[in-house]
Amino acid sequence: MRRTKWNALAFLFSGALILAACGTQPGESGEPTDAPESVDPGTSADPTDGGAGTGTITMIVDGQITTLSNALSDVPTSEAYQFIGTGLYQYDAELTPIPDLAADLCETSEDEITWTCTLQDATFHNGDTVTADDVVFTYDVAKSDNCRFNPSLCLAPFLESATAVDEKTVEFTLIEPYAPFATVILPGIAIDSEAVVTAAYEDFVGEAEGADPAAVAAAAEALGAATGAEEPDPAACDAALADAESVLGDAGVELPSRDDFNTGGEAGDEFDPCAYGGALADLLSQVQAALETEGIDAIAAVYPLLSFNSEPVGTGPWMCEPGCLQPGESLTLTAYADYYGGAPAAETIVMPIITDDIQGANAVQAGQVDWKYSLTADAYDALKDDPNIKFAEYPDFGYFGLQYNLREGRLFADLGARKAVQYCIDKAATVDQATNGQGVPIEADIPPASWAYNPDLQPVERDVAAAIGFLEEAGWTVETDADGNATGPATRDGQTFETDVYVRAGRPDRIAFMELLRDQVIDCGIKINVIEGDFATVLLPLLTYPHIPPNATEPYDAYFGGWGTSLDPDPFSLFHSSQCTTEEQPELYNYICFQNEEADRLIDEGLVTSDQETRAAIYQEFEQIMFDEQPYLFAWSDVAREALDVNLESTAGELQLGSPLWHWQLETLRVAE
Repeated sequence: MRRTKWNALAFLFSGALILAACGTQPGESGEPTDAPESVDPGTSADPTDGGAGTGTITMIVDGQITTLSNALSDVPTSEAYQFIGTGLYQYDAELTPIPDLAADLCETSEDEITWTCTLQDATFHNGDTVTADDVVFTYDVAKSDNCRFNPSLCLAPFLESATAVDEKTVEFTLIEPYAPFATVILPGIAIDSEAVVTAAYEDFVGEAEGADPAAVAAAAEALGAATGAEEPDPAACDAALADAESVLGDAGVELPSRDDFNTGGEAGDEFDPCAYGGALADLLSQVQAALETEGIDAIAAVYPLLSFNSEPVGTGPWMCEPGCLQPGESLTLTAYADYYGGAPAAETIVMPIITDDIQGANAVQAGQVDWKYSLTADAYDALKDDPNIKFAEYPDFGYFGLQYNLREGRLFADLGARKAVQYCIDKAATVDQATNGQGVPIEADIPPASWAYNPDLQPVERDVAAAIGFLEEAGWTVETDADGNATGPATRDGQTFETDVYVRAGRPDRIAFMELLRDQVIDCGIKINVIEGDFATVLLPLLTYPHIPPNATEPYDAYFGGWGTSLDPDPFSLFHSSQCTTEEQPELYNYICFQNEEADRLIDEGLVTSDQETRAAIYQEFEQIMFDEQPYLFAWSDVAREALDVNLESTAGELQLGSPLWHWQLETLRVAE
């Protein structure tokens, strides 16, 4: 199968896989305190913005908003962008793909290679008509080898061509049958305006005229050598920064703030030149690719850098007027009266950025916001009896787990080490305590809510002797006491089994799980230090090749985090061997580098099989491999809850609050008087 980039999973509700570490995290602990007397601008909403009858819906986003386009890769931005951009398909509350910008379901040829889609009458937020040429342009950008869309939406491996048959008709020709085309791609890719993106690119070219391609290449090479070394040298990184900043400035690229990279030093509050250099290296790679190519490939290379990412021109119910995004504070959207689905029922959507879960729950309780899309178990307990609040509750399609670095030389490269962790914990009790009963223990990557879930995978009982046996089979020596518990960390060839495990700061359920795990596995000779880190400045660099955390000299051994997954269970992006991160492909999502020929075969087979029952059997067989190989210690999937103003309603009828897509008809939502 000719595939080079992962394109398998979709972010929940809109079509691209995202790190669950970024956003929707039901199941976290942390009880709300009394509501604050006042709320700082940008961290919560003014009470007058979200009250009944105001024509405004106020929805918290729990992280920074980044690229408001197909390049998004985090939950907060995807939650925001769903109001702005639309694709050819969407999902309804029954989780069924239905037409959106398409006038009807696309026609498919008997061999499932050709898909013909007809557009309904629609306009972009600038008033321009949406045409087949816009669709072709968007899919051509996705098909480019330089694609910078969310990786799940990069199409070069399987889309042969997109062709405008006429002004309203598009024909897609696939390289081979691809089952998720209807469930991932058509709902996931928001249609861009060719005119808007091209104009933004021309502005970029004008700004970049002062950039010397040779200087860009030299700066990229120097910075790559410094940051990509097996043991990055802060002095070498620092020495390479000036040239990198200079050439990026010549290209008109806005530099990230150095203050965001104060993650070095023993206290984690000193400027880390290698972490900052990694961010600059990514920007340099985009500029270099744009300078070395032309046409659609050049546009694709710098797509995330173009101006429309902060002032998008979409096709959805609400539009982003100039100044709508206040970085780090809020996003305010205005109803688009000419939306093809009908004028939205709410005039304004206000999205304050509240990264602290307790503060967010307080704002809900105070009536300052109408919608919080993630709710912890403790917050739910505190809010459930409030007559002014109602809840959406449904099985979550995301999951969490302890993700091992499987590369040679890392502690968990041995299956025995991974099996030792599996057998050394009481998973059910650990999940129950960490999530306050809101997590459902899992044994593989497809969550219980999916039609492809394998119910036959049975958890193991805690067995310290068996766990120690797995370590000893892998060559480790474990000294034990009279009760059979390890008296200290295992040893092998002068090495001690001790490592750091990284987890996102401010996420109490994940931290609690890892602390409980830490306290159990020491009985089996495994010593774990739980390291809390900021997602953007600590965890993202760790998950990017060569996977060396800030203020460290070696790649990580394990990371506890999760994924918001698709309604389609395709696991290609996370577990196919071709998606292992490398120096050439540093930002793919198989950063653990799981490689298994039989797993690859099943993944490939699942992608070209349309019959759902047959696909389910394929993926259940794949799940058995996940259980046997333990590339992650799969921990839990959430029962998700969202807190809503009791007066939030739909003009289309009763909300189906038991569905993950209870809000699928966004344009009909309003806060009733």
